[in-house]
Amino acid sequence: MPSLYDLLFIIIFFAVMLIIGSSMYFKKTGVSDIGKSLIVSLVVWVTISVVSYVVSVINPALGASEISYIVGLWSGFATSKYFWEDRINCSKLINFIVLTLVVTILLFNLIRMLLF
Repeated sequence: MPSLYDLLFIIIFFAVMLIIGSSMYFKKTGVSDIGKSLIVSLVVWVTISVVSYVVSVINPALGASEISYIVGLWSGFATSKYFWEDRINCSKLINFIVLTLVVTILLFNLIRMLLF
């Protein structure tokens, strides 16, 4: 069962992906782009959650969140490449996903510090 933090991360990632995508990378944002963004945000969240849990179980001294964010970035890129490869070239897609994840992490930590 996802916690409040997990839902907050998914919502922020989804919103940031739509805002950045519609303003910088997509000429038109359609309903399919909204659905694809939601799928990418869910894939990234599941990847980050699973990798963080596995790394923390294997060795708690390792940086589980840093490793999980890197793997989440890779899974987000792979999923986005599958969805938007015909509309965005590879270097712009990498920039899009990295920018989305960095802004999401910053906003997520800021909101978490202010609210909780």
